[in-house]
Amino acid sequence: MNTTERGLLLVIAGSAFFGGCSAVAVRPHYRPLPGAVTDTLAASPETVIAALGRALEERRVGVKRRSGEEGYLESEWFDLVSLGIAGTQRRGIERVVKLRAFADPVPPSSTELVIEAVYRRTADPSVPDRLEELLVPPGHPADSLVRELLQTLPGNRREP
Repeated sequence: MNTTERGLLLVIAGSAFFGGCSAVAVRPHYRPLPGAVTDTLAASPETVIAALGRALEERRVGVKRRSGEEGYLESEWFDLVSLGIAGTQRRGIERVVKLRAFADPVPPSSTELVIEAVYRRTADPSVPDRLEELLVPPGHPADSLVRELLQTLPGNRREP
């Protein structure tokens, strides 16, 4: 076996080893947008994410990603008027939004929950979603939905 073949074999073996060991995370590496709705709930992140997923599904909002262990939930892009999943051609208008929830444990037994409602400022599919996303303004129907959802979650300390 010559040096080139030996090097190629090492690359293939290393790729197989390290590729098999990688964990696939649901939660993205970025943080919620500043100004997103934040509250502390007297429940575990797993409980909060599960309840939020059920509340969205009851409202016919599709859940794209969910992990109680990672404290993350992301909805599909949806139209606030029809509550149906919105295709890429509908993005770029304020009524097509996505919700993301980030749930982090707060010792001894609470969760800090941040829920962002975002829309894309343009419908350009060549630009990654996160770079084009804007937080909906206060009073927007998606902001109202987020605050309504928050009131339904376990461990909420506020009166509805």
